[in-house]
Amino acid sequence: MTIQLSCRIDHGRADRGGCVGVLGRLRAGVTVLAAGVVLVAAPGVAHADTVRGLSWHLDSLKIGQAHAISQGEGVVVAVIDSGVDAGHPDLQGQVLPGFGIGGDAAADGRADVVGHGTRMAGLIVGKGGGDQHVLGVAPRAKILPVSLGSSYPGGEIADAIRGAVDRGASVINVSLGGGTAAATSEETAAVAYAISKDVVVVAAAGNLEQGARAVASPARIPGVVAVAASSQDGSAWSGSVQGAELAVAAPGVRIVSTDPQTVTRSGYAVSDGTSGAAAIVSGEAALIRSKFKQLSAANVINRIIRTAKDAGNPGRDDLYGFGVIDPVAALTADVPEVSSNPLIAGGTGASPVATGTGKPPLVAVHIDWKVMGPLLAVVAVAFAGGAVWLVLAGRRRRRAHQPPVGSHPYGPGYPPPPGYGPPRPPGH
Repeated sequence: MTIQLSCRIDHGRADRGGCVGVLGRLRAGVTVLAAGVVLVAAPGVAHADTVRGLSWHLDSLKIGQAHAISQGEGVVVAVIDSGVDAGHPDLQGQVLPGFGIGGDAAADGRADVVGHGTRMAGLIVGKGGGDQHVLGVAPRAKILPVSLGSSYPGGEIADAIRGAVDRGASVINVSLGGGTAAATSEETAAVAYAISKDVVVVAAAGNLEQGARAVASPARIPGVVAVAASSQDGSAWSGSVQGAELAVAAPGVRIVSTDPQTVTRSGYAVSDGTSGAAAIVSGEAALIRSKFKQLSAANVINRIIRTAKDAGNPGRDDLYGFGVIDPVAALTADVPEVSSNPLIAGGTGASPVATGTGKPPLVAVHIDWKVMGPLLAVVAVAFAGGAVWLVLAGRRRRRAHQPPVGSHPYGPGYPPPPGYGPPRPPGH
């Protein structure tokens, strides 16, 4: 099994853990090195050229307003990834002891030689502290890092999900996926286990540039919040995969976040991809879980999808899912509760996937089959008999009204159809 990191990093053409990118061009006053993006403002540089200024997603999602309501306090978000650099200045005190799976994985998850997991953690719980620091969507939440190392044969995502659930995570972020779209039985069972333990699972849909052509596992598993990426103007990112499994979209283009200084000397990197979009949605889930402490995971998901701003075709579509997330609305809107995960067809409130409307049916119909069964059988027999009679009657009418051989098939007074008429002489 090949694991794909769903991002593209702008710090050189080197392939870092599956995140292939090109050197980013930042505005005046920002020094760019081949080894990374150094975000140090020169005197007089505008706010837009700082880490905070480049964090356009915070303004687009009105995260400042959301933070006046909730900052994710008391919520543990598991980041299943390459590990997390717990020593990064913007993440110190934010990363709990976790665990590792794989030969070279950090035993407690708190180291990252690739950088991908550190970037996801920053988007979720970066503690800010000024214009040159990353502010996460849920800065008072905590990260449970699950390191998969740099090479692993397969099955680790399933083990990681189960381990994160057992260690107390109430939100799980998986910003990576299998090299093929199909989910393994182990992954499906692990997601079912998480759902049974009232845990929200968020996963990146995948990137076209990395060969994905369909929503990858575990994002494609029913019940998982599958996330596509949107651009700064709100449009769908062209590199995001499409599919019926998508739940929502979130900012995922030119997103700045924390990076280990062993990977990028500045400690920050800018990237594109559904990875960052998924992390932002995990942050939103943490905000909701913190404000509504008694709310079930099913209702957290329900708030995310029902308050998303519809984009693209009306209702759910294969580009945006139910729309682009709106954290402020998710924290303030009056949303009807559901009794089961709305992304699993067949559950109460499951109609968003079944109908594509994002709303439950307005009318619930119950059929008493003890009464209706015999009646329906009689109706079926009568209908079949009527259909046979209509077929036979139609045949009799056609025989009675057939025109004589050689006559105009459309009857007198009708113009001949194109090409109709006597044979043309040779040469014409």
